Amino acid sequence: GEWRVVVADQQIKGQGTHGRTWASPRGNVYTTFSTVAPIPPQHLSDVPQIVVIAIMQVLKTFGLEPQYKWVNDVLINDRKISGILCRTGGMRGDNVILHIGIGINVALSVIDCNALSQPATSINLALGKQVNKEVVIELLKRSLAHHFYCYLQVGRLFMVDELNTRLAFKDQNITFDLEDNKKTVIQGTLLGIDEKGWIIIRNSENGSVQSHHSGRILRGQELEIYMQQNALRSVSLSHMFTTPAFERTHFEEIGSTQDYLRDN
Repeated sequence: GEWRVVVADQQIKGQGTHGRTWASPRGNVYTTFSTVAPIPPQHLSDVPQIVVIAIMQVLKTFGLEPQYKWVNDVLINDRKISGILCRTGGMRGDNVILHIGIGINVALSVIDCNALSQPATSINLALGKQVNKEVVIELLKRSLAHHFYCYLQVGRLFMVDELNTRLAFKDQNITFDLEDNKKTVIQGTLLGIDEKGWIIIRNSENGSVQSHHSGRILRGQELEIYMQQNALRSVSLSHMFTTPAFERTHFEEIGSTQDYLRDN
């Protein structure tokens, strides 16, 4: 029942999931909550979804309609407004030490959002007015403690309907990266979330329906970046060139680069 929370006005090394950075300019919520909870290791995958439920409740308090992007993000109108990063610090007896990082965009401007690698928004932009971030932090503290209490009393039963109701991209075609050693990516329809919190996808290729406990949904610029990286992985420049050195000659104006190289 005891929590410790660290709050920062700004971060210079903000961390996101999958090794990405979290842009952390002033005016937004950057927090890490720590607590000790009797959650078995096999149920630790429930923690991010407890946190998502708590964040969505805070946003609903302001009259917003949040969406849940499985498994670590909260969206408003398909734009990211919050992300979480959950880690453990070992065990204390039968209890696990949890470190729950939460970022919520409160005052991010249109210019700030456009500079990010994926569609984003903020509470101020969504509401069209300014919100005090200290109020957001206070609501977050209460919501997080309350929803962890609910989880410890009844398990994930209280979460399933809410997560499915607010699941982003439900019944839509998605690209899903399993993040396995084979770098498997599947195309399919997002059907929902099962009782264990796993994502359910109908495979477009063979029609099979499967639940997946890990991976990430790729859309928009995230998908473009993935495809570019995948293309680079599949082509080794070392097989194409005997040396990576290039001699460059530059002209402000020239008749023809073809003619120049043919003559020289």
